[in-house]
Amino acid sequence: MEFAIRLCYKMFCILKIVMLILASLAPCYATNNNTAAIVTTSSSIDLEGNIPMGTPGRRVCYYESWGVYRPGEGSYDIDDIPGHLCTHLIYTFCGVCNVTWKIIPLDPELDIGRKGYSRFVGLKEKYPNLTTTIAVGGWGEGGKKYSELVSQQERRKIFVQSVIELMSKFSFDGLDLDWEY
Repeated sequence: MEFAIRLCYKMFCILKIVMLILASLAPCYATNNNTAAIVTTSSSIDLEGNIPMGTPGRRVCYYESWGVYRPGEGSYDIDDIPGHLCTHLIYTFCGVCNVTWKIIPLDPELDIGRKGYSRFVGLKEKYPNLTTTIAVGGWGEGGKKYSELVSQQERRKIFVQSVIELMSKFSFDGLDLDWEY
């Protein structure tokens, strides 16, 4: 059973790498039928939702921080990220404290203690055109807490201020709000 699990992790990692390589072969521009799988900047989309030909797009990649805990060859760390294949890179996930309503690391040992946030943002030294963002939420956080967060102006204010502080402290370029279910 353990061998099967390791094999699945390895196959999953290989599949992700193949997908990234295939994505790198595709031009990072919108197609004439507007079906490109690459998100473009909102400023380039007209009122009808059309994307002009030749508009530079974004290749957004997610880094699943819990990948470092996979056994053996399935382990995936920040140093394994092929940053040259991405225009934007998102670190997943941080969360929200339902007492203080501040943004918090979900794995403080990894994110802070082992310098996950700093090492992730540090990829910009190797890939200077890379935009690094952090995602808050995700499936594991659920949606109820986020509904409670946005229900009161004071909570929203506390949350926004804590996001600004975290982004400033670690030099993230943006935030991905992954409010699910």
